[in-house]
Amino acid sequence: MMFFYSLLLLLTTEIAICTKKCGSWGVVAALRSNQTLQGLELIQNGELLTIAEVRKKFMDLMGLQAGFRTLKQSRAHLLQYLPASQDELPTRTIKETFQSAIIPLSTNVRLQEKYVSVLGHVRAGRLMEDMDIFAAWVAMNYIKNPKQPPDVPTPYVIVTVLVDQISFTDFVPKAQADIRLSGIVSSVGRSSIETTVWLEQQQHGQWQKITSAIFLMAARNANISGSAPVNKLVAADDEEKLILAEAEVRKKRRHFEDSGSVLNKVPAP
Repeated sequence: MMFFYSLLLLLTTEIAICTKKCGSWGVVAALRSNQTLQGLELIQNGELLTIAEVRKKFMDLMGLQAGFRTLKQSRAHLLQYLPASQDELPTRTIKETFQSAIIPLSTNVRLQEKYVSVLGHVRAGRLMEDMDIFAAWVAMNYIKNPKQPPDVPTPYVIVTVLVDQISFTDFVPKAQADIRLSGIVSSVGRSSIETTVWLEQQQHGQWQKITSAIFLMAARNANISGSAPVNKLVAADDEEKLILAEAEVRKKRRHFEDSGSVLNKVPAP
């Protein structure tokens, strides 16, 4: 079970079919104009982790082992490494948070069997699962905690709160070509992390957009008994200021929608 660290508490989706800058593609478009990010992308292209390696590294970061166990692994001893507030953590910029990984469909036949349906279509559900895991990976790598020794598992747990603004293009992914996952942190609160994740597939030497989504994650302590502070996010340039401004608009919209939700109101007798 790969959702031991990314628990889906609430799923709220806004789905769009688009070929222009709609929804979360607006964030991606702003990033594409950032020359520094493009440089990072070129560097990572030569040494991308596979999504399977991301899962394994995530387990290592958490100090967890694969397989079923009757006794739950205690992580209470890690609480001592949590900061008391955001002020104890260094600030981060958006381009510092960029992560990328690959789903190697072109070379892994067994992987094709997992990702491709009998009709020859790439399974959207499988891709969404990978996007959720990758969003948690981006969020976990965002956190830089000076109190944590290098040989100690992270005292954080990343929890998926909701998925927002899923956008699809009209590009149909192929069964025998690699798919690239990319992601950045687009906004943070005291213990919340908003990540933007997008998928692309290479065709005729060009990366074609498939889908993108915005994930709202929550940072919890090692026991999942309370929130945990995360690094503050600051804008390094005008593009990053725009991304943070758009994230603030989304935050206000979510609060407005949440305030009117029937789940927050006691039914009248």
